[in-house]
Amino acid sequence: MDIDSRRHLAIEGTRNVRDLGGYETRDGRQTRWGRFLRSDGLQGVTAAGREKLLGLGLKTVVDLRRGSELAIAPSVFAGSPDVAYHHLDMIGEGPLEEAHPLSDGAERITHTYCLWLDLRQEAVCRILGTLAAPDALPALYNCAAGKDRTGVTSAMLLSVAGVDDDLIAADYTL
Repeated sequence: MDIDSRRHLAIEGTRNVRDLGGYETRDGRQTRWGRFLRSDGLQGVTAAGREKLLGLGLKTVVDLRRGSELAIAPSVFAGSPDVAYHHLDMIGEGPLEEAHPLSDGAERITHTYCLWLDLRQEAVCRILGTLAAPDALPALYNCAAGKDRTGVTSAMLLSVAGVDDDLIAADYTL
């Protein structure tokens, strides 16, 4: 997969902001640029980084982190008059189950992601509903590293848009 230069966004104070635009769908269309952005934690975003995101028209921020993560590293957008900020904890505070006995990293990660989707359906529904709300876009959703919780959310959004699984996997590996 060629990586479009518009995919990665340089936002001061972040390490992993990406745009889900430009992916071809099964019906020959493309996902729109500047509608959904995925990110790592926003606690370190500088004033310049914040202004750059607002300059992209950002309307909604969905923070997927646990409450305990927010207590340590609050988002710069929490309480902002400029965007609708939503803390929607995707995985909850406690463990979903005992540690999985699988030793293979990929198999363990797959199992964990499936647990989130099976056991946290109400949270996942709130997340997707918030992102689908009228006037919510452009929206940014984030977790701590911008990999797991945002990766699962991105996979769901791209799947709903009709992007092939191979492209969804390639987006995750970025």
